[in-house]
Amino acid sequence: MAPSKEWFGRKHYVYALTIQFIERTTGAASYQVNVTHADRDPTGNTALHGLMNCALADFPHAQCRAAQSRAL
Repeated sequence: MAPSKEWFGRKHYVYALTIQFIERTTGAASYQVNVTHADRDPTGNTALHGLMNCALADFPHAQCRAAQSRAL
């Protein structure tokens, strides 16, 4: 992703993640979240973990919450 502007003399990178689940039967969106993160890391390796945690923090299925807590 291209840097958006200078930030105290260093480039500022903005990373974004969108997750959307669509109901197979109705075609309606059942879950959608957009998350952004800004930092100075040009590779984005550290941003992905934080983006995923934020995006799935309020995921509406109890089974997934239990699986996430076991994974931590």
